[in-house]
Amino acid sequence: MKNMHAALLSASYFFLNRTFMQSIGAALLKASQSLVHRKHVGVKRVALFIVGPGPVNELGDAYLPGVQRDLDAYRTFFESPLGGAWESYEILTLKSPSKYSVKAHLKLASKADYAFIAFIGNEVRPSKQDTKLITINNKETMLDREFMEDGGRRTIIFDCNRKTAPAQAMEKAVFADSPLPDFDRTNCRKYFDRSLMKCSPVVVVAHACRDGEYANDDHSYISQQIRQANNYALNLKYETCDSYYTLRIAQVHARASAAVRAHSKGLQNPALERARPEDSFPFCILAWSFVKD
Repeated sequence: MKNMHAALLSASYFFLNRTFMQSIGAALLKASQSLVHRKHVGVKRVALFIVGPGPVNELGDAYLPGVQRDLDAYRTFFESPLGGAWESYEILTLKSPSKYSVKAHLKLASKADYAFIAFIGNEVRPSKQDTKLITINNKETMLDREFMEDGGRRTIIFDCNRKTAPAQAMEKAVFADSPLPDFDRTNCRKYFDRSLMKCSPVVVVAHACRDGEYANDDHSYISQQIRQANNYALNLKYETCDSYYTLRIAQVHARASAAVRAHSKGLQNPALERARPEDSFPFCILAWSFVKD
């Protein structure tokens, strides 16, 4: 089944980015997801990572080399017990996609119980009527509100510049990672799902910076989200291990924002919309094998 799903998904990407065959691509995408969810039991999740590093310069390097690093970090974190033990088939990646492809995947995400959507790329710039244009590839843009349509439980991360000029490179952060506690994958997924479904069906939106600011490529907002989740797991003070613990989107945002502001000396200030700490979705989960209902 995994091989068939991979083949259908690959074919859908091929057709979705070709103008005269996009309807075929959309049908194949739907078929691939119907296949993987046929035997799926429990909460349906979709993580959609849309990446656009920008044009390639004369040296052959991506305009934003940190895009791939952040993408890899997100996938590794999400698939870990701490990140909620997502299955690989629940995580979809689009690299410099067509607008049609993005909209087809967003429609797919709207059918899930929870969708985590991240745009990691070049820039967002102002448009009319207080909307923003997302640069998804070298030719096409989308309105930010298109990412928010269809509602449901949805977290959206925009990790990109909000000013049309390249950011100045800063000294790259170096982190010394410590081994994490031994969490139980089955319980982490179980209680992540349970925490999700206790939340209201709202859309939470986070930006890596405010309007008129740059999203630094080295001390990225995404890398700090993951870093703060790891710190939470390492430094949690608990007296007994008879329960599970969550760090929610609003909480990890507050911690990541403080770190980003400090690294940028106040030049980059992440912003969060439509969320309160007590009812935003879980970002990470800590659960052990002996945790019982």
